Amino acid sequence: MIESVYRSEDLPAADRFAVWRDLLMKAMCPQEVLVEHAAPFEARMRVVQLNAVNVWKTTSLPVTWRRTPRAIRESDPERYHLTLLLRGGLSVSQGGQEGTHGPFGMYILGTSRPYVATNGPALAVGLEVPRRLLSLPARRTEALVTRRISGRNGPGACWRGRSPG
Repeated sequence: MIESVYRSEDLPAADRFAVWRDLLMKAMCPQEVLVEHAAPFEARMRVVQLNAVNVWKTTSLPVTWRRTPRAIRESDPERYHLTLLLRGGLSVSQGGQEGTHGPFGMYILGTSRPYVATNGPALAVGLEVPRRLLSLPARRTEALVTRRISGRNGPGACWRGRSPG
């Protein structure tokens, strides 16, 4: 198990966004990460690497992520990204499908196709899983991309009313 912790207040204001962006890309995949104002950027992130799976928790100001065709050509870890929003909201688009998610909503993205996601101030927990570890056929998993998955029932329900550590 490898753990990385990031707290923006631990860094000079001019370095905060770049360090957070680099940690985010290592936890997920290469992508454009954009903010309206890089300084003073405020965020916290904890990433735990469990063999081939990454688990992370982050809080941040508004951010936009873009996974471009060029980034995919340069590096595709062939992973699925599952996020549970605990606070805030997010809009996401991938493969002609779009979704808007609020607290206790979960969504899935795949690293093998372009996507755009934009959130307001948010608290989220994510899971990065290699596609090869899933027993579902790719077409079934791809059908779930961007769709809202309840965080109030099933797997997401364990967070209800709690503040994750």
